[in-house]
Amino acid sequence: PVLKKQAINNRHNEHQECAVLRTLFISLACAASLLSAQPVFAVPVSRIAAVVNGDMITVRELDKALQSELIAQKLDPAKNPQMAAEVRKAVLDKMINDKILLQEAEKEKIDVSDADVDAALDRIIKDSQLSRDVFFKQLEKEGYALCIVDSGADHADLTAEYAAIPQEMKTVAAFFGKEVLSQVEEQEILENLPALRQAAGDRAVLRALHFFADDRRVGQESRALESGDFDDFLHLVKESGRSSWMYLQNINPAGAVKHQEMAVALAAAEAALKGRGACRVHGGGFAGTIQAFVPLDLLDSFKEQMERMLGEGRCHVLSIRPEGGAVVWA
Repeated sequence: PVLKKQAINNRHNEHQECAVLRTLFISLACAASLLSAQPVFAVPVSRIAAVVNGDMITVRELDKALQSELIAQKLDPAKNPQMAAEVRKAVLDKMINDKILLQEAEKEKIDVSDADVDAALDRIIKDSQLSRDVFFKQLEKEGYALCIVDSGADHADLTAEYAAIPQEMKTVAAFFGKEVLSQVEEQEILENLPALRQAAGDRAVLRALHFFADDRRVGQESRALESGDFDDFLHLVKESGRSSWMYLQNINPAGAVKHQEMAVALAAAEAALKGRGACRVHGGGFAGTIQAFVPLDLLDSFKEQMERMLGEGRCHVLSIRPEGGAVVWA
């Protein structure tokens, strides 16, 4: 299995990471994810699994997604109810993150449809002069699996952390008389660094620098994938992850000392990868999951080590369907 999920970074908003959830291309998250996501709480109402800023995730939707994941992992809930419960939590967390991404994309007028993604893939396939089937078999030859690892931290009480990211970026933009960072040049920030630090604070400045750097990386990641340079793509994923940790600072909540689950998960993944592959925060950060690109010859040991260090059922190996999103009729 090879990555089929692409992170789309839009320079017309403050949330530089809007992931297109089609599981082929990932970048920052990707990456990974919109930065102004609000925390979500499960609502104890019959047939509702969670409410995401007013949008419901029904139990029926959750059960369908869970069933697919259980089949993919060949897991029998009757024989291992504890692991099935962990998988259910991970599936719900992903559905919550996906819902947040879509809400933020709509709010920021980011319009990336399935048709847009299919068109981009078709262009790549056409350039490679391969059929769609052969193209995906070629991707599998890269020899990597995509794993999602549950850190064990949830999104409760993180509203202020998520809200601070776009607000601080807007504070930096306001220093230059602009509304959003896409209206500011990176060089302006560097040339006015002393005064800007005084006005907006150091964390806001670092987050602004991450915005510009990650914005560039999106195009670089896309070109690396299109050219077949998977090693360069992995290098860029690592760069983006480090930038998220050092500049965006969306790994640990401010002031957290005793509980730093996301940081521990990333440290564990780096140890299990033994200097190969790549890992980074997945989604908006602070809680939830990390993603890891794992060489197939390390996959079994990676999963075993991650679950030994973090807990049983925490590491999920994603299965990739060539057709992407589809409606399945029973």
